[in-house]
Amino acid sequence: MARRNQGNKPAAESGATAVLDETTEPTTDETVSEETTDAKSDDKTDAKAPAQPIDLDPFKAAVEAALTTRDESTGELPEESLNAVNEQYRALDGVKAKNAARKWIEEQMLDLIKASKWQEARGYVDVKDNLSAGAGGGAPRTPADPTAAHVQRMASFYLAINYLTENVGEDVAGDWAEQVDAMVEAEQPNLDTYVAFQKSDDEDAEEPEVAPVVRQAYKLTAGKAAGGSGRVSSGGPRRDVMKHIEQVFADEEVGTFLTVNEIAKRKSTEYGDDQISAGAISARLFPTDKEPYAGDNGIKAAHPDGKPRGAEKTAA
Repeated sequence: MARRNQGNKPAAESGATAVLDETTEPTTDETVSEETTDAKSDDKTDAKAPAQPIDLDPFKAAVEAALTTRDESTGELPEESLNAVNEQYRALDGVKAKNAARKWIEEQMLDLIKASKWQEARGYVDVKDNLSAGAGGGAPRTPADPTAAHVQRMASFYLAINYLTENVGEDVAGDWAEQVDAMVEAEQPNLDTYVAFQKSDDEDAEEPEVAPVVRQAYKLTAGKAAGGSGRVSSGGPRRDVMKHIEQVFADEEVGTFLTVNEIAKRKSTEYGDDQISAGAISARLFPTDKEPYAGDNGIKAAHPDGKPRGAEKTAA
């Protein structure tokens, strides 16, 4: 049998006497070696074949669909939307797939926090907190104990603040903290007015014009612990802010001017022993995108130079 280790010499030259059949392919060590090598290579390829990619598309689609149903004031997601996400989460095959889904949620959440998109981030927090691989629903969303709920809510804000404080971008000015303090001090009264409008029972009250940061602050704090989302109703009788103002001025002389706060402190039969908010009065007298109030009841909104906003009695 011819051997390649003999210098590739013909059989006759190497002293071999075997005669090969011209119709038979010689079997060489090279052929065996190549076949063996190929077999081993195939086995090795099969053993280290890359795992099938994890398909998170159905899960991501369920999350994105759930986020479209979030409460516009708080960012919270309804239970049915979270259940739909959990169905897709449980359908993922294996621990690796489920871990990949959780990692994706965390990445989206952190990106939104960095961008100060608190509402959307809150939606992802709800999704993550309620993910459950079991047959039952997710963990309780809000503690039943009001104190525990408040602590949880405050802790989430402080965690976010700590993160943002420790992860300031390179291009952010060094006095950013002072700018934050100045903005908070300037916008605090506007937040008070905006909250008063949201809690007002007066259907005719106009929404005060405030900066986006004020609206965002209200949305962050207007969850269940703060009285619900959107316009808040006390559940009591509907009362008319203008009737309160008219009753306050009823015994005043023509030309009398009262500030918004003075009007709010006065008593009226319309509100009884309840305290009307200054924000509700301001929103009624100075509606957004409209002229200040000037009715045929002898009362008009007024803002004299050097004085706070209020109203003046113009006719008996």
